[in-house]
Amino acid sequence: MKRLFFSLLAIILFAGGLTAQPRFDIDEQLKVLKSELELSDQQCDSIKVVLEDTKEKMIEMRDDAGEDRRAMRGHMREIIENSQKRIKQYLNDEQKDLYDKYLEQRRDSMRKRSRGRN
Repeated sequence: MKRLFFSLLAIILFAGGLTAQPRFDIDEQLKVLKSELELSDQQCDSIKVVLEDTKEKMIEMRDDAGEDRRAMRGHMREIIENSQKRIKQYLNDEQKDLYDKYLEQRRDSMRKRSRGRN
């Protein structure tokens, strides 16, 4: 159960640009997305708003859920999926394909890392 929670949290890190760790920098995540997806400055500005909003929602959800990881997991998925949909609204078709590939690579990377911990 803990492994699943941390895997979901790791996906958030790379899929939606969030983390519960204070050292996370949304601007750094935007640099990665800008490079991977060839985003315009206007797209970056719009996506930054999404990432900031998503981060706030994740912090609120974590604070409200306390130790109830099951409640957090379902709500976390909703927040992540909503964030990804909102980000895609600012992407053209080619960028959407690149974003989907980027997300899949991040998920694969996290799966490999979580298997290595067993």
